[in-house]
Amino acid sequence: MSTRFRRIRKVLASLQTAWSIAGVSVVLVVVLEAGFRVGFAIKDWRDDSQAVAARRVAEAQGDPVWPLVNARELGQLADRFSPWVYFRQRPFHGQTITIDENGRRATWQPPGASESRAGRRPLIVFLGGSTLWGYGARDMHTIPSLVAQGLYERGRAVDARNQAEIGYVSTQELVALQLELRDGLRPDVVVFFDGVNDTTSAALEGHAGLSTNESNRVAEFNLRQSAPRLGRALGARLIEDSGLYRFALFVRRRLGAGGLDKPRSFDPRLASDVAECYAGNVAILRGLGRQYGFRPFFFWQPVVFTKTKRTALEQDEAARFAALESIFRAVRERLKDSPELASAADFHDLSTLFDNQSDGAFIDYCHTTEKANERIADLMSEAILGALR
Repeated sequence: MSTRFRRIRKVLASLQTAWSIAGVSVVLVVVLEAGFRVGFAIKDWRDDSQAVAARRVAEAQGDPVWPLVNARELGQLADRFSPWVYFRQRPFHGQTITIDENGRRATWQPPGASESRAGRRPLIVFLGGSTLWGYGARDMHTIPSLVAQGLYERGRAVDARNQAEIGYVSTQELVALQLELRDGLRPDVVVFFDGVNDTTSAALEGHAGLSTNESNRVAEFNLRQSAPRLGRALGARLIEDSGLYRFALFVRRRLGAGGLDKPRSFDPRLASDVAECYAGNVAILRGLGRQYGFRPFFFWQPVVFTKTKRTALEQDEAARFAALESIFRAVRERLKDSPELASAADFHDLSTLFDNQSDGAFIDYCHTTEKANERIADLMSEAILGALR
């Protein structure tokens, strides 16, 4: 047998071994993937975390029925693309959530004839994120609906428009308002309710002033114009949806890495940047108010981290999102030092509103109960009433 022939046989044998190893590896991966998928499916079936969470929210809201319906309807909502602000909700008509063709949440409106010097009721526009939008609340128990009802009880009938959106940061709200003003909207009062998304986005992205999950927009940019990028994105999505990836995340959490349940420290400059970015938006909105004749009001949101008398649910949520506590506290300290906000009559810091309240005010680390919405709305109504006079 020639040396050349022996070399060929050796190469073929190596290829056969490699092929066998590759085949066994593929089979092993397929078997593991199938096993993990079945295992996690059984785990999800036996431990339905969404159902458990919905039941806990129902307990916090003080009603065993509608919060479960609301949780189901929240899961049925879908976004649609909206120029300049990325997205708006698609129309939806449920038992607890109603969204019109413009993507706006239904809001309580007073009965009777219109009033005011212009022959119409004063128009109040509300802008904010999911808490103001009414996450976890029924249409007529969102903060904008409750403000409209509160003003009506005080003798002032107004038209309230809830233009808040799930996930919006203050810059998106600014852009959304500019688009409405460009198209002819002329509100009398504009209410902004912010803090959670501006701060959380900065914590997750490591940079202030970005929209929530801005890294997703970067990854999605021009995917259709680049086959390699599209292929990588599809491959990454397949991996993220796999049982093996979920198992890896499970092991990582067990080892104490990743997640939001571990306290984190942030660069102090990040909190300053969040406060400065927000103050910059406030200054622009005040200028728009002078130009277009509306009175702006700014409210900084409360969160569970400063609440000292927590319910069991609130305690769990504070622990679940412990990584965010330090930056929320730091941003609030920077706001107190801001010359744009510290002594401004139109800025109201509600971050400690529920600190000493013994009963529940939150259904998670930032979204409030309907009863807590009433308290927030009452404070807003008192502030707005002076402007309407």
